[in-house]
Amino acid sequence: MSAESQGALINGVMIVAKRWAVQAAFFIAIWIVCLLIAGPTIIALICALMASSGRLLIVMGRNEKEDARAMEDLAAGKVPGDGVWCAARGVAVSLEPAEDTEAPLAFRFCSFDLKNRKGKGNRLEQVEECRFDGFFMRPMGVRMATGTVRLLGFPNVSGMKQRALPDELVQKARDNASVLPRFLPRAVCRAIAAAEASKGIDWTVRYGEVRGASEGKTEGWVIREGDEICVLGRRKGDVLVPARSRPSGLPAYTGNLRNLSAGVGGAGQWFETAGWVLVGITLVILLGDAAIYYIY
Repeated sequence: MSAESQGALINGVMIVAKRWAVQAAFFIAIWIVCLLIAGPTIIALICALMASSGRLLIVMGRNEKEDARAMEDLAAGKVPGDGVWCAARGVAVSLEPAEDTEAPLAFRFCSFDLKNRKGKGNRLEQVEECRFDGFFMRPMGVRMATGTVRLLGFPNVSGMKQRALPDELVQKARDNASVLPRFLPRAVCRAIAAAEASKGIDWTVRYGEVRGASEGKTEGWVIREGDEICVLGRRKGDVLVPARSRPSGLPAYTGNLRNLSAGVGGAGQWFETAGWVLVGITLVILLGDAAIYYIY
């Protein structure tokens, strides 16, 4: 791993730790409110968990709707101001010469192990478990009619259609993988890799070892030079940087802008509605439990 990638990962750790600390503080504050309303019961804990989950869904929904609005503005020809969350659609280009001209600009892969576990009736069933997470990006940008926008963050390619990566590329990444403890959540590692705006990253993680497991499938997403892509981020001059509040880097898509905005906006509306429904159910449960607690 390069020194630049190491620095980005260290900063990513700090960003993720801060984000999780904010979420934990919100949960504790909601739990205290629930305790005051419903009293010291298990209902208070359940309501705090439901309210926190509802908040996360609302935030996810609003992020998706913000992406959809940015796509609509781009389709309408609006010019984004500095510091605005916007979309850039065009051709993916390399910003620095590479030794291997056939190498992708960015890729993401996840290799799975197959392991046996007991299911219903003590029957053995095979389950998939992610064993390797790979992240790679070299200096790249999006060339549009108005100029080239540089990406200073990892493009979240998982929203794009899967594409097979060369076996030798995946094997090389796996051979150079960093081994992390099995108890470290995968979501944390992925957030760390994508959180910090950086010029590039070359990092593969191996999550411990599993005895008796066999090698399963590998899922891959890749951006090559010349691909038509749409990337979203915060505009700062001629660069796009990720939002510190988002754990997955720069959202990246392929396809027609209007179709993309409709699909992303619809998903955002669903998430936000589900979040508010969850919050509403929490309030009903809290008020009902409080009435029972204080009246009887």
